[in-house]
Amino acid sequence: MVQGMWKRRLAATIATLAALWVLTWLVVPPLVKWQAPVRLSAALGRDVTLGAVDFHPWALEIVLHDLVVGAAPGASGPPLLRVARVRANVALSSIFRRAPVIEAIDLDQAHLALTRTAPGHYDVDDLIRRFAPKPEAAPAEPARFALYNLQVRDLALRFDDRPAGHVHVVDHFNLSLPFLSNLPANVDVTVQPHLAFRLNGAPFDSAAQATPFAATDHGMLKLTLADLDVRPYLGYLPASLPLRLTGGALSADLALAFAQPVQGATSVVLKGWIAARDVAADSARGQPLLAWKQVRVGMADVQPLAHKLAFDSVRLDGVQWHLDRDASGAIDPLREGPSAGPAPAQAAAAGSAPASAAAATPSAPWEVHIAALDIADSRIVWNDASTKPAATLVLDALALNAKSVQWPATVPVAFTASARVDAPAASAAPAASASAGARLALEGKASAQEAQVAITLSDLSLQSLAPYIAQTLVPRVDGRLGAKAALTWSGKADAPALRIALSEASLDALRLQAPGAAPAAGWDRLAVDDLQVDVPARTVSLGSVKLLRPSVQ
Repeated sequence: MVQGMWKRRLAATIATLAALWVLTWLVVPPLVKWQAPVRLSAALGRDVTLGAVDFHPWALEIVLHDLVVGAAPGASGPPLLRVARVRANVALSSIFRRAPVIEAIDLDQAHLALTRTAPGHYDVDDLIRRFAPKPEAAPAEPARFALYNLQVRDLALRFDDRPAGHVHVVDHFNLSLPFLSNLPANVDVTVQPHLAFRLNGAPFDSAAQATPFAATDHGMLKLTLADLDVRPYLGYLPASLPLRLTGGALSADLALAFAQPVQGATSVVLKGWIAARDVAADSARGQPLLAWKQVRVGMADVQPLAHKLAFDSVRLDGVQWHLDRDASGAIDPLREGPSAGPAPAQAAAAGSAPASAAAATPSAPWEVHIAALDIADSRIVWNDASTKPAATLVLDALALNAKSVQWPATVPVAFTASARVDAPAASAAPAASASAGARLALEGKASAQEAQVAITLSDLSLQSLAPYIAQTLVPRVDGRLGAKAALTWSGKADAPALRIALSEASLDALRLQAPGAAPAAGWDRLAVDDLQVDVPARTVSLGSVKLLRPSVQ
């Protein structure tokens, strides 16, 4: 009797599952065909139509046919997107992982039509505005997903550049990716990486390498560029960008490697290098902002999906950056000019953002490591409108070398830096006080918690600091400053420290002169040796002070 009862229960269970399968097979297609266009139209603000839907409950596979996203409201022309077939195979593990795990997705015969209507504007501007991040939105945790066996077949893109009178066509676009995932999942990989397309009739096919029978399945996509001139493509950048690129050339030798070990998580790793030379960018108001002769980034192990970025080298040559401070004292790194402060509602939202952001802390924080950072022959032009008169300082011949830069910073970074300090306005000063430029050199170790830095300064003309000195002193001050010092700082709660050891310092040829009058006071040399300042201990010690030929009129 017991055996018969279990047989009846088993039969009932099988019958129930079969009924559910049949029910979902019958109900899901018309439900999706009815609701998907309505919800997508509301989300996109455009008409969306769907031809047919197939659903296979036994494989959790859904197929959409003839998906069409229309043109912008009120616009004439072809639909923005037309897809003949979309197939997605969802894994059951999506339920308990509470994140999408897609075992396979196919996109067949998609046709995309884009139009550049005016310089910096496109027929998808409405979608860009609709999905642009809201300034008051709190940071959200990155989406978790696992996408496997992605295949795009026979995609076509038609780009109508009306201001230039050209039409660009990308066709026969085929892309295969084994996986894109920041979530571990046990899914069989059946495709190998591959990319091929035609651009205006010119064919391109990636150099794909795969070893599907190795202990670790992996494939690789390669991309090589040699001095690609970006000027023909600059007109396609959105007008909303805070800067305007005016030129540059790109070179690269990159490899995107996919690995799926027998045991362990899958990985997508970018290796190789990318370089940009002769790049120049102006601010949105047309002022020079940033330029460089050469930037080269070597990638050792870059895994964006895993939030891990490891670079073997980052080198910048001939950088020139114009950095402004406005009359209110705010730094303006993009030279955007005076702007109104945030609206009260936005300010309130910004003030409350940290509280909400605390609940959305990413589960995998970013890790960044740069083995070697080098900056050479660079220049920073500092324009300060907060002083009267306005100040201009130039850090010229700027060089920086740092090793093992990490974030989060776990150990101090060893670095050296040097620059020449110039003030263009000082060139109008009398020849007797003009300076060929002061030299500044730094060497030491620093982290977010502590720093030990040796500082050397020589021949700094006080005239280069005249706008800052004028904020507190009416007489004109002239002279030359030099110093050798060591700074020790610690921000650790159990051992705070701030010590300044000034081994030697001098102020030579000091002259104080009222406007329109002869020098009123000065000296030939003031020298200070062995000055020790310990801020937490509130102690000061001084070795010696020497004053040569002081004068008072």
